[in-house]
Amino acid sequence: MTTADFAPRSLNMLDDIINANSKYAESFDKPMTLGAKKKLSIVTCMDSRLLIDKMLPGVDIGDVEIIRNAGGRVTMDVVRSLFVAQEVPELATRAVLLLHHTDCGAMAAMRHHDQLVGRMRQLLSEWGVTTWAVQALASAWGLLLPRFVRKKVLNAVMRPFADPAASVREDVWLLRNAPLMPKDIPIYGMVYDVQTGRMHHVLTSPAGKA
Repeated sequence: MTTADFAPRSLNMLDDIINANSKYAESFDKPMTLGAKKKLSIVTCMDSRLLIDKMLPGVDIGDVEIIRNAGGRVTMDVVRSLFVAQEVPELATRAVLLLHHTDCGAMAAMRHHDQLVGRMRQLLSEWGVTTWAVQALASAWGLLLPRFVRKKVLNAVMRPFADPAASVREDVWLLRNAPLMPKDIPIYGMVYDVQTGRMHHVLTSPAGKA
């Protein structure tokens, strides 16, 4: 299927999604059981420029587990997902690739701080500010604080970065020290350059682990 097969014509895009999938299903010949044949989990960004099967030729359906979020940052949910990938017998992945990239949208998010906060407040107000869930969320994101303090809180929550190599080192350390991460699982920290298509090795934990 080419990009021409999926060319959204409307805002809802539903017809385009269904039609594109129909074309894919017509020639689908890879039914398979649950598993990750290469025994690798990849933690990376949700950025649309990161297509793992293109970046790593030879990776195919059923080869790796891919966990994505904004920035590819290590969070409690990433740790939860990795725990499942490593401990469920049908999956049993035995290595982690932590992959950040250049020109990340997580940094762009902080440039639009006031716009994002305004939109958050608008959406939360539709639920009613008296509900405990809304109050908890507003507190966690610092929406009730003065602007200069709120930016620091949002920075801590969103964890943007200017230097992807530094963010890789930080997240490898966080993952290495997560209680549910087995000490014998190697973690490979890398940065993908969206301008060149190359992946650059930053560090491996434990050091020297193949």
